[in-house]
Amino acid sequence: MHTNHNTMPSCLDSLIGQDNGCSSTDGRLYLKDIGITDKFIAGLLAKHNEGIDDWMNERRRIATEYVTRDVVNHISHTFKPATLIDNARLGNWPDVESLKSTDAGYTHGIMIEVCSPASNTKLNITGLEFYGETNGTVTATVYDLADGSVVATLTTDAVAGQISYFEDVDVVVQNLRGKKRIWITTDQTQFYQAQMSVGCAACKPTCYKRGNGLLEANSVRFLTTDKKIYMNRTTAANTGGLSATASVSCDQLAFLCEMKSQMALPLLYCLGREIHTTALYNYDRWGIQNLRKEDIEARRDELEALYSKVMDGLIKNIGTPNDVHCFACDRAVYPGVILP
Repeated sequence: MHTNHNTMPSCLDSLIGQDNGCSSTDGRLYLKDIGITDKFIAGLLAKHNEGIDDWMNERRRIATEYVTRDVVNHISHTFKPATLIDNARLGNWPDVESLKSTDAGYTHGIMIEVCSPASNTKLNITGLEFYGETNGTVTATVYDLADGSVVATLTTDAVAGQISYFEDVDVVVQNLRGKKRIWITTDQTQFYQAQMSVGCAACKPTCYKRGNGLLEANSVRFLTTDKKIYMNRTTAANTGGLSATASVSCDQLAFLCEMKSQMALPLLYCLGREIHTTALYNYDRWGIQNLRKEDIEARRDELEALYSKVMDGLIKNIGTPNDVHCFACDRAVYPGVILP
């Protein structure tokens, strides 16, 4: 199974460059700005059996975790830990079975749409089932209908005449203050019919709606030769034998991406501190030469002080995002008479 689930915002990865040499800085911050060059790092690792890139990637990961944690600890009291749509069932098999085939030249499936223009949200697909007459492997593919890219691939060992469950399904798709559409399909051409006729009295059997338009699902089809983008879809009478379970929740950590320019300087100092701290702890074991241990410790302490200073300044000026669905306003209310 493939999933694009992330543990922390990847938007912070490109904030800090390493050693720009003599080239222009193009607006980024660089480790060289605080005296850490590739030559310095190579000196630390001269007798340590690990490549510079792998070692630096780990330092960056840890530094990003520290910075993210410190910011989140400050604003977490404003988080609304709400699941906006909880485990919606998309696709139901009727009481009377009906074995169907794909329309000639088409593939069928479920299109899921999340619309949250004022909030950063996540669509989480936690369950997927197929019902058909196949014995063997069934492969499901999840497409992003914005550009036709593949979000995830899933497989199950199907048994003819039984509902087959894809195992360990955990597909997470971000929706950053907008509209996100995905499409789930399989490689099968024959299946039992499932319909969407739940959730909205005005919906047709091919549509499902919840949360005042927050989540909508439709059974749609694509020509097998067409790019899997929204404009190429047409309505289908069934889901291609698929039924999915999906939730929509707030993605508060996406707020960090919206303020990432403010996090660059704290991240620079934190990364520098992490490099010196790791070198200090491993000074004797790695046999570091040409760098005095006390100098590394002194520089580590300087970077720690700089990080604390800029992080304190950042935290004091962070405002609660204007998002009534995912954040609680923490601004104080002061009573008073404006006009006598």
